[in-house]
Order: sequence, then C-alpha cells, then structure tokens
Amino acid sequence: MQNHEIPLEIPFEQAINHALKSTSATVQWAGIRHSAETTTQRIVRNDLPEKNQSCLEEGAMCEVLVHGHFGYAATADLSLDGLQRAFERAIATTHATSSHKVHAFSPAQRPAAVGSYKSARTRDLHGTSLVEITDSLLAATRAMNISPLLVNRSATAFLVQTQINFYSSNGSHVAQNFEVLQSNKCQVCNGSYCQLFLCKRECRILNQPGAITGCEALCPPYLYP
Repeated sequence: MQNHEIPLEIPFEQAINHALKSTSATVQWAGIRHSAETTTQRIVRNDLPEKNQSCLEEGAMCEVLVHGHFGYAATADLSLDGLQRAFERAIATTHATSSHKVHAFSPAQRPAAVGSYKSARTRDLHGTSLVEITDSLLAATRAMNISPLLVNRSATAFLVQTQINFYSSNGSHVAQNFEVLQSNKCQVCNGSYCQLFLCKRECRILNQPGAITGCEALCPPYLYP
C-alpha cells in the first residue's frame, strides 16, 4: 500500500516565497493545499485473485490574496517550477479580476492554523501488504463455499488513502490523513443471487461511531466468520 506522509521533498515554502515576491502584483497572502489520494481495488473470485489495481491522484491548489480578492490555480506539477507557474497564473487572473470584487478581503480571513489529524484505525493500510489483503479475501471466499449449488463466490476490498497538507505565508501548517476501507461479499446460486452480502457490508468514513477505517476491517469477524 502507498504511504503519503507530509512530503518534505515538495518545495511548498519556496513556492510561497516566490509568490510573495511577485512583481506583477502585490500579494497580501499565499497558500498551498496539496492533496494525494490512492485508490486500490482487490478482488478474489472463486478462490482465485481477479483484480489488483491502484491509482494515484495528486496535485496542489495555489491560492493568493491580491488587492483584497482571492484567486486560485491548480497544478499536477509539484516541482518548484510547476508550483511557481501555478502561483503566477493565480496572481495574474486574481489581479485582472480584482476590480470586479464584491467585497475587499484581508489576510484576517485566513488566520494561521497549525495541527494534524489522523482518522481512527487499529492498523494502517500502508503497512499492509498485498499478500495479507489477498489472503484475507481468499479466506472470505472459502468461508462462503457452503453449498454445491453455489456457482460464484467473490470478495472485494476497496481502499482509499488520502493525505492533505496545507501551508500558508502566515505560518499555517496542517496535515490530515484519512483511510477508508469498504468490503463486499457476494454469492451466486444457479445464475441468480442467492445471498448478496454474506457478511455486513463495511463502508466507514472518517471517525463515525463504530468506524472501521484501517486494515482491521480485513480480519475476522468483519470480513468473514
């Protein structure tokens, strides 16, 4: 599994300092919101692995305050040059539209914030190997093999890991980490659905009561008896 802790290699502070030194307009405040989300799907059908697929979506939103007007630009290029270009676009468009603002904002609308949040879990997904996940799904499909009338048994794990980092020119530094795990179990009997969910469908987000947001959701009794 992927692990997206605070990416110190991304030059957030250098890019913010570049924005504040812009010669095209006076920048009163600048901030960057970085987001990285890994989505993974694992499927086992009839005791055989069927799908192991992961995708990563990552980028940054650059925000500026120019002449009392907030503006934004986004980029998937997280190099210093890429972030600087995004800030330059945000500054140019914000400066061009600032004369049409309906309200003059100030940096007070973006007070400094420092902190971190990690969704509740017993085991981190990034510390769980593909072998462990596949073995858990295999065990689930085997546990469903309770009748010779069954023609299809499947178990699916859908995992989402999200890391959001926020930095600003007035000292904000906030990191948020969320993990979501959804598991489905399905049996098909003679071409029709015999039992759609053998066990409870687990879909837990953030820290809801009784939430299962880590790898513990792949263990008994959650995924299989």
